[in-house]
Amino acid sequence: LFIVRCNEYANQWSIERLIGSQSSYRNSEQGGELVNVLRSSPRGVLVLDEIEKADSAVAKVLMTLLDEGYITCAFDGTVVDARGW
Repeated sequence: LFIVRCNEYANQWSIERLIGSQSSYRNSEQGGELVNVLRSSPRGVLVLDEIEKADSAVAKVLMTLLDEGYITCAFDGTVVDARGW
C-alpha cells in the first residue's frame, strides 16, 4: 500500500519527490519515493488522496502512470513497470 497525499504536491517542483530528480542535480543519489516503491514490490495498491489539490504536472504524471502502466525514473531514465499496482 502506497498512499500519495496529493495536497503535499501542490507545486510543480514537488514532482521530483515522486519520480526523482535528474542525475545532474545536487542531492540526487536515487529515484523518487513512488519509483522506489514500484521497484521494490511487483504488486500493491496505490491510493491517490485529494488528487484535485495536486499541481497539474503532478496529476498528469499520475494519470499517465495509471493509463500506460509504467513510469520513467528521472534519475537514471529506467522504465518502471506498474501494471501490478
